[in-house]
Amino acid sequence: MKHGSEVHVAAIGPAGESQVRYASIVADCHYQAMRLGVGAVMGAKRLKAVALVRGGLPPAADPEALAGITTLNVSRLEENDLTRWQKHPPGFAAWVDTITDPGYLSVENFRSGAPPDREAFASRRFLEFYRGEAPCPGCPNDCIKQFEAGGEAGSGGMHQEIAGSLGPNVGLTDLATLVRANRYCNLQGIDPVSAGFSISFAMECFEKGLLTRRDTDGLDVRFGNQEVLLPLLERIATRQSLGRLLGEGTRRAAESLGADAVPLAMQVKSVEMTCFEPRGQTNLALGFATAPIGPRYDICEHDWDFDTRSGWGHTLQNSRTLGILRRIPMDYLGPDKVRNFKVLNNLWSACDALDFCIFASAPTRALTLNEMTAIVGAVTGWETSAYEFLRWGERRNHVMRIYNLREGFSAADDTLPDRFFSESVPTRHSPAASLNREKFHQSIQTYYSMMGWDETGRPRESTLIDFELDWLLGVT
Repeated sequence: MKHGSEVHVAAIGPAGESQVRYASIVADCHYQAMRLGVGAVMGAKRLKAVALVRGGLPPAADPEALAGITTLNVSRLEENDLTRWQKHPPGFAAWVDTITDPGYLSVENFRSGAPPDREAFASRRFLEFYRGEAPCPGCPNDCIKQFEAGGEAGSGGMHQEIAGSLGPNVGLTDLATLVRANRYCNLQGIDPVSAGFSISFAMECFEKGLLTRRDTDGLDVRFGNQEVLLPLLERIATRQSLGRLLGEGTRRAAESLGADAVPLAMQVKSVEMTCFEPRGQTNLALGFATAPIGPRYDICEHDWDFDTRSGWGHTLQNSRTLGILRRIPMDYLGPDKVRNFKVLNNLWSACDALDFCIFASAPTRALTLNEMTAIVGAVTGWETSAYEFLRWGERRNHVMRIYNLREGFSAADDTLPDRFFSESVPTRHSPAASLNREKFHQSIQTYYSMMGWDETGRPRESTLIDFELDWLLGVT
């Protein structure tokens, strides 16, 4: 290579060049910066890739302290149920078979609450396609693994959401097809989550007669038809045939097809849902609705982790330092769940701001909040605290809220697709669970109040001053 073997490359693919609205930037062929169409932004600027050549790094303020925390973290990986599962093959991409109950992940565009085919997604079957780790530099946990099928080599790094979004969500049960689809998304620069929900949207539209074979270029776009997945991804990447419509994302595609298609678009703030079921996890439901960047599955720690029946055994060990003192059922919704969501969301907001990977972060992984704070000090030399760490996350949420309000978003956008209120699915705790619309939006008002926002979701003057954000006063 021109820059030698030590170069790292962040690149877009044909999807970014074609301005697919959910095109990704892919680093070193395995790691996707996905959601929100950042690949399309690079494509619009006619920027294909950025190469990072090996060079000198700024020295850490306290390398010995940093090494000590790293050693401590490594020593705990096997003791922590969650980090141990992430580390050992096939890694956390193979998780669907761990779901024993309905109402946890999307099945057929969230229209079905049936549990997934656990045998089809059995961890041992993923091992047939396992080709090694795709390690993130400096991290000992090695969550991302490479999977390849049919002699294909490279670009097989698979993240957790892919198995759900391109699996049960579209009715797929063939793992080889899933592995090929993941590799294709990495090579083409397609967000596999938004692509999965764009395809499941098309499948439901096709089955309801809102799309015909003429629209689909002759493809039989039905749930469970494994043969159409790769052709549809190819059409999306190149904006050909049905791909011209699906490359716009589900909100715009639904508006093009008419009123009957709009309820089938599983999106919030024009961003497609993730594969995790909000009717069964109300903590996530609040996050999907209120997140300034639309639904992300890493907006806060999942309800499953704290559930009275399913939660990890170690969950409360480090969560008590956040004020989470007891387990709460996944599908329960009340002020105490809102309280937990607020602190969990602020914590991961800080992680985003400080570039901590949430898959190595408190409260359910091996690192504690105090150790994460110590890492900030060891790297930067700042004297800081866990209190300030959480304040950074909350401050960031206030800033993003003001930005969204300025750009035209309002409290009316803090909601979920109607399906989650009007249709029920079975969950671990209920034979027919749906979100109560009035109670859900009252919970959002409770969240606003806890954050120091008014009933329209605008941070109050006192809140902005409290967080040294008085320079945002008057921004509209």
